[in-house]
Amino acid sequence: MSTTFAKERTLQDEIAPAVESSVPGVEVLAVELPSPSRIRVYIDHENGVDHALCERVSSALRDYLDEYTIEVSSPGLDRPLRTRAHFERAVGRRVKLRTEAPQFRNRDLSREIAY
Repeated sequence: MSTTFAKERTLQDEIAPAVESSVPGVEVLAVELPSPSRIRVYIDHENGVDHALCERVSSALRDYLDEYTIEVSSPGLDRPLRTRAHFERAVGRRVKLRTEAPQFRNRDLSREIAY
């Protein structure tokens, strides 16, 4: 497992419960580390994601501002799939895959999720 991937998992495990408990109805879909000093947090809400909601989530993450620049975003068309529930909602849809497996690095993997 790469150090970036491991750090993303650690941040996901820290950030998701903190955000979801302080901002009602928000689901943290994914936490990415696009650079060593930047966190990207994808969120969703049953009523949609607007600028005000992203602002509230950013405020909940203020403890991370000493170490990171924080981006909060809706998932858009490229919704990240991290949990079993995410994959179940995507059954029958075509998705792009990113993997740490050495044999698949730098390859564009696109497949349909089957149940």
